[in-house]
Amino acid sequence: MIVFLFNSHILAQGKEITYHFEVKNPIYIKSTGLYIGKEFEFYSIREFTSDSTFIDKGLLNNNLDVGYEFKKGKNNRWYIKNNNEWILFFYQNINYIGTIEISGISYSIHWSHACFWEHSRNYIFELIPPKNMDISHLPTYIFNYEFGIIGLENSDGQLLLRKDMMYEIN
Repeated sequence: MIVFLFNSHILAQGKEITYHFEVKNPIYIKSTGLYIGKEFEFYSIREFTSDSTFIDKGLLNNNLDVGYEFKKGKNNRWYIKNNNEWILFFYQNINYIGTIEISGISYSIHWSHACFWEHSRNYIFELIPPKNMDISHLPTYIFNYEFGIIGLENSDGQLLLRKDMMYEIN
């Protein structure tokens, strides 16, 4: 039994998953064969460093060279590494407000509400910039305590969801 657990831990390390985020309800133009919203689609990469920790690249900052390390804890607690320190990122049913540094700017994490799709409970959070910074759109993300960040709403109001989740939450 000990050997099995040791081997499963080794298997998780180095595992990499690529997620495709695509528009939830794209508009198809028959004459051109194109979808409106396709230009907003992107990929993120999740690199596992252990069974419960991973680095998500290209998700919070749209840069595949920069990642943010998450740890999935017990009882649906999630942590994010910020300045080499684990801070609470999510704890079910608690509106936790923390901060995270993205591209040298410190954003507040503001959890706004829970929402349901089919049989899945998801949570909405926004990244609030410093008061001295003007931006036209607050980044809005959809989080699921089982899968992590599964979607976002971009500045054009397009809802982008992880392709593997579209079938889970439709």
